[in-house]
Amino acid sequence: MSLEGPNPDEKFHLGDILVDPARLIMESPAGRSSLEPKVMQLMQYMAAHAGQTLGRDRLIDAVWGVKFGGDESLTRAVYLLRKALKTPHGAAGLVRTVPRKGYLLDGEVITVGDDAAAAPSPASPASPTLAVLPFEDLSAGNDQAHFSRGIAIELIDILCTIDGLDVIARSSSFSFGALADIRDVGRELGASHVLTGSVRSDATRINLTIELAETANAHTVWTRKFLEDPSPQALFETQKLIAHEVAGALSITFDIDARHRLPGMGTTSLTAYDHFLHGMDRFFAGANS
Repeated sequence: MSLEGPNPDEKFHLGDILVDPARLIMESPAGRSSLEPKVMQLMQYMAAHAGQTLGRDRLIDAVWGVKFGGDESLTRAVYLLRKALKTPHGAAGLVRTVPRKGYLLDGEVITVGDDAAAAPSPASPASPTLAVLPFEDLSAGNDQAHFSRGIAIELIDILCTIDGLDVIARSSSFSFGALADIRDVGRELGASHVLTGSVRSDATRINLTIELAETANAHTVWTRKFLEDPSPQALFETQKLIAHEVAGALSITFDIDARHRLPGMGTTSLTAYDHFLHGMDRFFAGANS
């Protein structure tokens, strides 16, 4: 079988488990489990190459087709695939880790004949809607609120360039504080996900902690810490990396294109950049007054 074949959604057996890509389900005598779209694509690709050790870069390229953010997505997708195989099928061991090489699907794959009744494909999940909250200022003097909010505002601008991702306007998302209950944000703004963060900066380092969570259950989807030099170039590259990794994390469930070309940086002066963020913060504060 082949993910790229004429019928990539054909059913197949993995041992006693029937995998139905069109319906995003796996069935066995022990019960049924569901897979998210990208997790099913990972299963299909691994099944098409069962018994072969597949490197992480190869899997990321085959399923996500991105250069940034795919590593986190693959790690989570493998976890979800193993979880779905374990419960209720008791077969998590079919997805093996080959140290320093990648992953291997250890099982016999048999394609179901074309005469099998074709089930209708499920509707694609709706596009994700993301709200970015103002980032929390954790600087020693608690005097960098403008800098923290400015980073979040610029990140909103970058995220808006990603195809398939709906980003709620700053004027709405910033009506909530940095520590707002994300479930409240989801209910009031119709957001499926919320991006929160904190910033701790001094003369030598900028520390960013970013978290992406689902509003329905407050579960963390992705989180990462960044330690950067205090330069606009390094900070902006980090913001672009955050956008790529957020898109990669969301692409497990949704059809997100993280390959979109992101904008470039306009200044190399940290002082000028800080003045810019300060002015932007005052502008938005005045607009909301």
